[in-house]
Amino acid sequence: MFSTLRKLTIADVFTISNLFFGFLAVITGNLRYVFISAIMDGLDGMVARSAGSGEFGKELDSLADFFSFGLVPAFFLLKFHAGTIALAVAFFYVCCAMLRLARFNVTESRNFIGLPVTASALLLSSVIVCEKLELALYLILPLSLAMICDVTYPKIRSKKILLPASIFVILAFFGQAAPLAVMCAAYSILPLFRNLPGVRELWG
Repeated sequence: MFSTLRKLTIADVFTISNLFFGFLAVITGNLRYVFISAIMDGLDGMVARSAGSGEFGKELDSLADFFSFGLVPAFFLLKFHAGTIALAVAFFYVCCAMLRLARFNVTESRNFIGLPVTASALLLSSVIVCEKLELALYLILPLSLAMICDVTYPKIRSKKILLPASIFVILAFFGQAAPLAVMCAAYSILPLFRNLPGVRELWG
């Protein structure tokens, strides 16, 4: 009777948790919950790679990501900026997040094509949390374009990078979002330095 539920895997539990914390951010008015969504998204990917997930899990993950990392940051941006321009760029961001996730689902690549939605949302959200609201408004358009461009970004697998990155995300939830903003900003411009020694290896 409930065949859909039988398709769920352990990885999908983390995907649903991602959605839950994104939903909680909207309900409570606390954008910091998006940082927990990002942790859940990372755990979802780790579990899916080790235990498997399948096409159903892949689609579910993109839907959760669209809500938590596409809709939620744009929603909070509009809480602080009114007017037609803010509405237009926020909607453009949401559209680009949707396009980026749709492309991810139908494209096979060793690296990311376009800035990942999660990275974009973490940068935008951490800037908003740091109360740099004008900067957030200026960032949203280049972040939107970065998501749908054809520039490749590396899939970071090194624990030496992932561990401090996770710590920065946790710190952002508890009040120190500036380090996360710097880290995400660095990642967003990383392709500009792809040919430097020690950097090009990240692309595998």
